[in-house]
Amino acid sequence: MGCIKRRSARKKLDELVQRVERTIVKTVRKGDVVTRWDENKYVIVAVDNGYEKSTITNRLIKNIQNEIANDLLSVTLLFGAASYPIEGKTFEDLFRKAQNQLYNYRSLQSHE
Repeated sequence: MGCIKRRSARKKLDELVQRVERTIVKTVRKGDVVTRWDENKYVIVAVDNGYEKSTITNRLIKNIQNEIANDLLSVTLLFGAASYPIEGKTFEDLFRKAQNQLYNYRSLQSHE
């Protein structure tokens, strides 16, 4: 019986992840690139207007929260973002900046 419950829970979790992934794809713009980096991590390379910091994280959080609002699961969303050319000129610089932002946010969450 436990095995059936685990499979059912896993299926629901997989469906939730797919919905979140679809929402990510719908939220980013056509010129942006989304790639799965790890089991629960995604890298989004967003081309911004270059005049201000990226707002992609705010849009993602809002759209994903709306998508899963009626689910019984609690999901913590952590994002890191960096804007070209304001926060870096190379992919490596932008990626490092976004990673640092993500890890700083994660550190703040763990201290609350």
